[in-house]
Amino acid sequence: MGEPDSPAEQNYGDAGAAVVLGTERVLAEVVATSSISEEFLGTWRKEDQAFLHSFPGAFELKHGYVRAVTEAVSAAMQKAGIAPAQVDHLVLAGPNPRAAAAAAARLGFDPARVLADTLWATVGDTGAVQPLLLLASVLEQAKPGATVVLGSYGDGADAIVFRVEPQSAAYRPPHSVYRQIEGKRILASYGRYARFRKLVRKETQGDDLSSPVALFRDRKSVLPLYGGKCPRCGVVQFPSRPVCIECGCRDGLTEQRLGRRGTVYTYTLDHLVEAGESPAVLAVVELEGGGRLYAQVTDCEPGQVEIGMPVELTFRKYHEGSGINNYFWKARPLRAT
Repeated sequence: MGEPDSPAEQNYGDAGAAVVLGTERVLAEVVATSSISEEFLGTWRKEDQAFLHSFPGAFELKHGYVRAVTEAVSAAMQKAGIAPAQVDHLVLAGPNPRAAAAAAARLGFDPARVLADTLWATVGDTGAVQPLLLLASVLEQAKPGATVVLGSYGDGADAIVFRVEPQSAAYRPPHSVYRQIEGKRILASYGRYARFRKLVRKETQGDDLSSPVALFRDRKSVLPLYGGKCPRCGVVQFPSRPVCIECGCRDGLTEQRLGRRGTVYTYTLDHLVEAGESPAVLAVVELEGGGRLYAQVTDCEPGQVEIGMPVELTFRKYHEGSGINNYFWKARPLRAT
């Protein structure tokens, strides 16, 4: 996080990204790589500090970012045997768009032609995750055969040259980067942001309880979201119970993986529950494939929730009861792909 009332607070953003590595049915093949390492303290945060600190912008860009990134990218391109004119997409993670454009120009690229969107205006500087986030956004659009060059920095710099494979033409991500950006929710006030970020100090604490034993016992119902299906009447229910709630069958329920989409069956606005904001929207969701789930509704203003509204489940952090990060499923409005 950036310190309150600082430019960093406005510029930093949150994101997560991951990649799967393999040798079959790949979307992009690694052609060449390059890494350099040096002691340049660009951005840092000690263990006892809550906010990031960094060198003055001009000093960091001139003596750190641009120099290191251009050196790493040049070495990777030389290994791959390609020139700037042969690159279709240049992906440069950086502290701001101007820095990325400066590095691209020094490398001999036309930033307006090949430099990928840094997502600065829509997401902000997402730090360590930025390279993978930008790579994902480009691979979702790149055509088979395209050459993609990725550059990142931090105590030096790394660069990778990719070639987009033919099977990428048929790949469609279930939740694209740009779809998630378009579906973001704008917070109405700084006060609400401060509560989400826990910048507002509170003396009272919630009474959420948890334990490692409970998490281990319920791991299959909490994480992959398994319920039960009655062998007699076929009713799907969550959580799974020894006795069917519909017909009273005592033969035990069979495991049933619950759907990830559904509609709001009923809901309530709770002003007393401990949550990031008030009121918290709690809903009973009628899931596709059977079963109902009592869950909190997120990414939606309370006044927008209505019975019959299509929703999808998203895995989120619920509370920190008993000193543990407790996760479960929440419902959010279903948006078009």
